[in-house]
Amino acid sequence: MANVFDNVRFRKLLLTQEWDAYEYLYNHFRIPLINVAVRLTRDRHVAKDIVQDSFVAIWGTKEKLCKVQSVENYLAKMVQYKAMTYHRRQRKLPHLDIDFLLVYQDFAMEEDTVESLIAKELYLEFRQVIAKLPRRQNQCLTMKIDRNMSLDDIALELMISRKTVELSQHIALKKLKKWAMGYGDS
Repeated sequence: MANVFDNVRFRKLLLTQEWDAYEYLYNHFRIPLINVAVRLTRDRHVAKDIVQDSFVAIWGTKEKLCKVQSVENYLAKMVQYKAMTYHRRQRKLPHLDIDFLLVYQDFAMEEDTVESLIAKELYLEFRQVIAKLPRRQNQCLTMKIDRNMSLDDIALELMISRKTVELSQHIALKKLKKWAMGYGDS
């Protein structure tokens, strides 16, 4: 950047002419932050959204921005965190594991409230997806969900190794996550 950002000038401007201060900040950092976000997300449109969201998030935080040592570092960290959040949402469905399924099973058994009806519907759809899994994956997952069996107990009953049970459950959960990521898109 040929034009060096002046934190002191920015703070003075922020205290006297807030709109001009934000405009100065935006004009100075928008392109470099988009470039950072593109490297992190590998998607220019997502990167622009992340940078725009970052500027929206700092709007009206005059007191906080005045205390920040380096506005440039503050904005770069914000963009980095928003990019990480984007990746988490795109690549993983948080907390989709056997415990998640057990909680949904328990919630679906409660009295008929709007939430429990939705939980029942989702739980039944999970069960339909589980039913379509290959036999070994289906067995290993349903024995854990329905009977709360340990890996060792499942291995003993199915006469397979504990490692096979772990792998079968892991693959089954990956398939469920993939299904859940597309849930509601149809």
